[in-house]
Amino acid sequence: MKKFDSIIFDVDGTLWDATGTLAKAYSAASEEFYECFGLAPKSFTKEQIMGELGQPTIEIFHHLYPVLDGLCPNDFLRCFRHSLSGDGMLAEHMSERKEPSGFAGMKCLDAARYSSDEADGGPQMGDQESSAAEEDIETIYEYMVWRSMEYEYDFLRREGAEVYPLVQETLNTLKKRYRLFIVSNCEKGYIELFTGFSGTGKLFEGWLSYGDTGVEKDRTIHIIMERFGLKKPVYVGDILKDALSSRRAGVGFIWASYGFGEVPEDLRDARIGSFAELADRLS
Repeated sequence: MKKFDSIIFDVDGTLWDATGTLAKAYSAASEEFYECFGLAPKSFTKEQIMGELGQPTIEIFHHLYPVLDGLCPNDFLRCFRHSLSGDGMLAEHMSERKEPSGFAGMKCLDAARYSSDEADGGPQMGDQESSAAEEDIETIYEYMVWRSMEYEYDFLRREGAEVYPLVQETLNTLKKRYRLFIVSNCEKGYIELFTGFSGTGKLFEGWLSYGDTGVEKDRTIHIIMERFGLKKPVYVGDILKDALSSRRAGVGFIWASYGFGEVPEDLRDARIGSFAELADRLS
């Protein structure tokens, strides 16, 4: 095993498993999206969420709601006309500014564009209107992300998630020899929910998320290395994207095989079958 001066951790599939809580939160949010947009409600499973974690949140929602990606602008006009018109629920959200904290995108939607009387077969858009509708589809995705995050964070505050066995004890042991950090592709505030629930906040010297930096994980690793003067860190994660990000960042990688994904042997420095095993690997 190479010698490292610090350890950077992933969160989901490495430090805890929040898929059950997230599945419930996203399913609850889906009921609201049915009322707002007429999208069929979804009952998400742990397995569905598990397959998505590790990616930026906007990408996750493109996968969870692929029906929007399949809409042409004229389909969008027909599907969302009522919700965006004067008596629709989304129009009510817009007029009362019931937008998620930190999100101001819905006010950019032009509800008037969707308020004309419906003709046989539905109205048709010109090129300029079609381009605007495509932008509106992306705004809907952004709204769904922000609103789902509010459900997610509320559920996590109330229910927490499954912290893997001996995480706090192992981190205490590692802290004696290594500087400890977190880098995750999550949104702002998610890491704090983990550290608060697990009681591990004081064990980490710092952390950064995709929500903090807006860049991919390898670049976020570089940012935390530069910020804290790390020379030879090792990243601990559970999926192939973690391994590839570590390779691009030029840092070591330890695969947490108890997590959510598979990593080939040539992309890892070591494998751990439980979190507690990490203390022995890095002793």
